Amino acid sequence: MELRGWVCGMLNPRQGLSLVARLSLWLAVGGCSRSVDPEDLPDISGAWNYAETLTAERGAVACNMVGTLGFVQEGEALVGTYIRSVTCSGTQGVTSRGESGQIPSGRVSVTSIEFRLAGCDYRGAFTKLKPDRITGTTLCVSTALTSNTLDAAASSAWSAERLDRSTP
Repeated sequence: MELRGWVCGMLNPRQGLSLVARLSLWLAVGGCSRSVDPEDLPDISGAWNYAETLTAERGAVACNMVGTLGFVQEGEALVGTYIRSVTCSGTQGVTSRGESGQIPSGRVSVTSIEFRLAGCDYRGAFTKLKPDRITGTTLCVSTALTSNTLDAAASSAWSAERLDRSTP
């Protein structure tokens, strides 16, 4: 165990140290962050099949998206790319198009993932022991996915399944 982890473990009041001693230790290591030991994190790097159904707050527009997410993970940090087809239906009819782009930043924890894609915030959960499927929710605020204008907010359910564990 590294020194910081040991010191942060000692900060537990049940360890019998006085408040002053705990504060001194905390200051000595620069505080105890919520960071997770990289060895405890599952590796979600690689290509994932992805599907999402997004509905505007008032239900005027619904969009179905399918595609591929490509994640590159380093510790808790996450970046990647996406390519997807988007089909939306609303008051102005049905529209379809392809999209691709970057996932500029994200975060992985022991059982969850967070990232931003095309102006929307994605959160998902997976099982640490077998991180081959992610399920989650998306929140988009003040966005328009199509020529059909979405409400001020839209939300969705999304899921992804790992394509190939050996794909970087």
